[in-house]
Amino acid sequence: EKRKGKRWSAIQWHSNIETAVNSLAQCMIRTSEVHTLADALTAVENIARTLTQALAPRYRVELRQSTDESRDNGKVSHLPASINRIPDEPACIPPGEYDLRFVYHETRHMFRHSPKIILWFDVITFGPHVGVRLARYYNAERLTGKSGMNGPFKVRLRSDLMREYVMLFNEKPRRDRIPMNRYEHAIIIGHVETVTKDSNQRIVPQLLHYSVIRELVRVKQI
Repeated sequence: EKRKGKRWSAIQWHSNIETAVNSLAQCMIRTSEVHTLADALTAVENIARTLTQALAPRYRVELRQSTDESRDNGKVSHLPASINRIPDEPACIPPGEYDLRFVYHETRHMFRHSPKIILWFDVITFGPHVGVRLARYYNAERLTGKSGMNGPFKVRLRSDLMREYVMLFNEKPRRDRIPMNRYEHAIIIGHVETVTKDSNQRIVPQLLHYSVIRELVRVKQI
């Protein structure tokens, strides 16, 4: 709304809270004083956290007696699932496309010593999942040095990592010298899926489901 004298007049109409919040976020980004892309990325993340905290529901946790245990004067804690969740467990969020911010990469040997590259991203889409950290897994041709955080690697020319990198940044790097700092200066839209089967194609119980980034789709224009 816009104030005219002592009265307020509406300047925007929204059919639901989601579109209203997105519109407010875009307005906050446009009016923020940023001069570089790095400043813009920081502003987007701060705005996302501010709006998420402002709209986050608040819970009051109470202790109640269960029907079965009341005879024994026992007490059972009925807590929301979000409070019971162990922070170190892999996150599970609804499938779909999310705005992502790159954090770092690491290399590992997984699944019978198969060399892997893992890119870690934080979700910065406005909403309850902002700040959730998710992984994008890639196959490597080989690891060219010590595995771990920021470890060196080499990929095949037709690998998923090379394909997505070229698609995102429109440049073809060396297979053993992919400049990972290109990810640091962009907001990337990624497609997130839920893992429901393990590496042996066995069904994973729903309580053990977790989310991964299945594909990096495109760079978001801001």
